[in-house]
Amino acid sequence: MTAQRRVETAQRAAVAIDVVGGAQPVGAGVTQVATLGQEVPSLTVQQIGGSTSFFIRGVGNFSVSTTSDPAAAFNYDGVYIARLTALSSAFFDLDRVEVLKGPQGTLYGRNATAGVIKVLPTQPKIGELSGYGAVSYGNYNAVVAEGAINVPLGPRGAIRLSGTVIDHDGYLSNGISDDRTQALRVQMKVDATPDLPIPVSGDYTHQGGKGQGFSYLEKQTLNFVTGHFTVTPTNIPRSEGFLSPASQAFFTSLGAGPTGNVRATRDPFPDIFRNNDIFGANAQIDYRTGIGTFTIIPAAASTRSATCSPPAASPLPICTRTSSSRSRRGSPGRAGRSTTSLVSSTSTNRSG
Repeated sequence: MTAQRRVETAQRAAVAIDVVGGAQPVGAGVTQVATLGQEVPSLTVQQIGGSTSFFIRGVGNFSVSTTSDPAAAFNYDGVYIARLTALSSAFFDLDRVEVLKGPQGTLYGRNATAGVIKVLPTQPKIGELSGYGAVSYGNYNAVVAEGAINVPLGPRGAIRLSGTVIDHDGYLSNGISDDRTQALRVQMKVDATPDLPIPVSGDYTHQGGKGQGFSYLEKQTLNFVTGHFTVTPTNIPRSEGFLSPASQAFFTSLGAGPTGNVRATRDPFPDIFRNNDIFGANAQIDYRTGIGTFTIIPAAASTRSATCSPPAASPLPICTRTSSSRSRRGSPGRAGRSTTSLVSSTSTNRSG
């Protein structure tokens, strides 16, 4: 493990750490960052729309704004991932995942109060021709396939190509809470000299489908005179989701508009979708000398996102189209009146 930025065994590391081997997440069905908490004690991963929040031993950041800083540092192949929306790449062809309990600001900077999560993909193996493949099938037509091939490039180099496909129908009757994800990674490693290995990597992830949805369970009405809520069940089955005719009728009946300009009804909830493309490239140059090893880790990333989805804690849709790029994914380091609110339940993964 390299959680303390040096190679050592987990037994010798004087820190609280969990290490998950590369085959362990695959066997347990952990194919995305949102399900990593199934394998790591004290780690909670919460997927909220297109963002991800980490809580390690109860410490984390509740904000999912794209401009907020997380409390747990996420590193992919040695590169710090600064923004929550860039953590959606699928887990595949991994060497290991290291979860280091915080605080770890000395080694990983200010955003490591809760701890550090390090995802390390399998590196190209020089002089070896090898590969593997794995396919699983579950209910809701869930298909998870991944594979990799390692090809030597002479005595000093190798290239490794790996990819994954995650596909399942929506868990709700109108097709929402589905997944259509494809990811590809290309890595090349060259030993320029015995003291100068240079690995280079590029990755691409596409997320399609409708994305996460919810169901309407009840309406809560606050009476300002009594200070009490009146709870009225919607009687809409949880399996229908918010795009069914019954859910749409409930949604449009709530009214809309600011105070003084209240409309009798809302417009119907639009159909949701997601179309995200994430590109990344990074390298690690280690130059070994008599006084130590000098390391340079350059990285770049680009994201194109087009989504229309229900945000957290609100029944109203948010439709956005964004494009961003950066040279690095992050740095190393009243009486009779009432108001109405909605209670919704988020669907959970039920594939097997």
